[in-house]
Amino acid sequence: MSGGNYGRSFACALSQRKLKGLVVMPTTVPVDRVCTIRDYGMEVQLVPVANLQDAVDRNVRENGMTFLHSFDDLAVIAGHGSLGFEILEQAGEVNPDIIIIACGGGGMLAGAAAAVKLSGHPECRVYGVEPEGGKHLH
Repeated sequence: MSGGNYGRSFACALSQRKLKGLVVMPTTVPVDRVCTIRDYGMEVQLVPVANLQDAVDRNVRENGMTFLHSFDDLAVIAGHGSLGFEILEQAGEVNPDIIIIACGGGGMLAGAAAAVKLSGHPECRVYGVEPEGGKHLH
């Protein structure tokens, strides 16, 4: 279940391992994201936003698939910690006061913020943002 960013990463990782997968996406997602995921050889199922979780649950139940959550998964959140480390690496000797990160479902925000805070920058404020009209933080 993805609006695109996780779906693209998921599709890339599976294609490198020559595995098949399904990405359930909202019908409102930009066409280029769907095309990118399909170009990796993955199946895309477009459903209304209100039916996303039902579609995932149905695929798990009827097709024996494993659900890999795009943001509510500790391993995924921990993996996003690399973004926090990259930001600190780019900052060099400068201690950032504020870091602004796209929030989406919150997994990337949580992982990056944890990495920054636990890397000796507890005073740094980390804000989650999304575009006006974007889906709310889960």
